This record gives sequence, structure tokens and C-alpha cells, in this order.
Amino acid sequence: MKRARNRTSARAPRCCDAHDPHAAPAPRTSRTAAEPAPRRTMQRTAIVRAVEVAARPLSHAEILELARAEVPSLGTATVYRTIAQLLERGELVAVQLPGQINRYESRSAAQVHHHHFHCDRCTRVFDIAGGGTSAGGSGAGGCASGVDALAPEGFAVDRHDIVLYGICRECATPPRRSRVARG
Repeated sequence: MKRARNRTSARAPRCCDAHDPHAAPAPRTSRTAAEPAPRRTMQRTAIVRAVEVAARPLSHAEILELARAEVPSLGTATVYRTIAQLLERGELVAVQLPGQINRYESRSAAQVHHHHFHCDRCTRVFDIAGGGTSAGGSGAGGCASGVDALAPEGFAVDRHDIVLYGICRECATPPRRSRVARG
């Protein structure tokens, strides 16, 4: 007789939860004998490096594109599978923006409270630079002062999430025209 695993149903984390150590699952550090350490393959290394080097939340497609620079034969299924494993192990955190596909950033990036900018033209998502504090802080370290004051009187703010929408620097810069000699 097989014993059912005790799995608690957890709601999907919101963007701000990824920065709240109490809301996001802790990285799994202990393994059982039935759960071997993940193999360090070229594909896995390229995927992890793509997320780290980009230093911004990436979609599956962006991770695939960047990782293929190192491993040209990398497949879509491998990227999806590896991201799922990295999420389960707590090495990646999902960044969920309203109405958008999930993006992913490293656990170390998520541990510093920050917000995001979504470019309406290219759909890339960027971290908003700021002093940053460890996850969970509000009104300090890169957050607009007075965020707590936005809540109705008598309400207590536990966490917040700010997403700015607009056009990124690259999309706002007009393309350079090459000079062609006329003659």
C-alpha cells in the first residue's frame, strides 16, 4: 500500500511575494536518498548563467535565446523542465505581473526588495534600481517614501508591489540611419 504524500495546496505567489521570505517557499537544501542532486549539465549551466547575466526577469523564450548562445542545440522542453526544477529547489523565483507571462529571476535577486518596469513595446521586464532592502521592507531602500500612507486610514500595509509601464530606453531611442554616399 502506497502512502500518499502530504502536499499542501499553496496559492500561486504574486510578484511581491517573491520578495517576501515569509510568503515564498524556502529553498530546499536537504535531499533524501531518493532525491539525488541535479546533474550539472551544459544545458543547466547555460540556463542558470543566462538568468544571472541578464540581471533582470526573463521569460522562457528569453532564457532559451540567451542560453542557446552557449548551447546551440538547447531545446524548449529542456528549458521548461529546468526552470521547473530550479523553481522547486528555490534557485529561481517567478515574477508574476498582471496579464503577463511569468518571468524568472535568481533567488539572490529576489531577496532584495525591488520593483519592476514593463516595456509596452518590446515586452521586456526590468528591475527598478534602488537601494533595496532585504525582502519584506516597505517604504525604505528603493521604495517611494510614504507608500504606507497610500492605504486607507486604519489599514496596515504588510507588503506592496509596484510595476511601472512605459517604453524602455532601447525602444525609445530612434534607430540610427546609416549614411549612404549619394552620387
